[in-house]
Amino acid sequence: MADGRGMLLVSALLVALPAAVVSRDAVAADGGQTFQACVPKRTRVLRLLDDGKSCRRRETTIEWSVQGPTGPTGPVGPTGATGGGGGVGGPEPGLGNAFATAKQNLQIPLPPDGSLPVLATFDLPAGSYLLQASASIVPATRLGPSVGVCLFQTMTSGQIAGFIDWIVDPNSTQTQTAAVVGAATLTSDGSVQFACGTIGGPATTLHTFGFTAFQVGTLTIQ
Repeated sequence: MADGRGMLLVSALLVALPAAVVSRDAVAADGGQTFQACVPKRTRVLRLLDDGKSCRRRETTIEWSVQGPTGPTGPVGPTGATGGGGGVGGPEPGLGNAFATAKQNLQIPLPPDGSLPVLATFDLPAGSYLLQASASIVPATRLGPSVGVCLFQTMTSGQIAGFIDWIVDPNSTQTQTAAVVGAATLTSDGSVQFACGTIGGPATTLHTFGFTAFQVGTLTIQ
């Protein structure tokens, strides 16, 4: 065995090995081999030992490997700090759904008999809904002004979920547009209808309409 000074010199020389020698060692290490070198007792200059060779009489043989044996398992680390609170949850399932329909170039008669022809029906899952609709109505004759109503109605309970009264003047050059906004809460799956009709004066004609239902999370009616 080399003395302490010899081992110190060997360690320093190992750090200074050429890149080609290190590469050779790395290849051998993959095969689980150890490496041998000779250190002359007089010069202390490291000399790599070829395979199958042995050191000379006045040289000390040393062995090493690129990777040493696996050490013992370390102690269990301390428990980490408690993580922060989670973020706000996403929207409830189903929220944000929208149902819409629109038709134009129609000629739907609205006779003044109090009837309300149904223009559109939505079959909706249980939940709260904001309802919006509009209809363009023109006079069928020039005998005088007509009055009417457009409304939303829930079919499960028969509740009126929103309405608007309108007047059509036969002397006006502008088309009357009836716009209605409403709200409905369905405790179970059900239908909501949009209907318009003439309730006084001469008959009228409906040309276009649109109907939209937006599902919302919380519905506040003021």
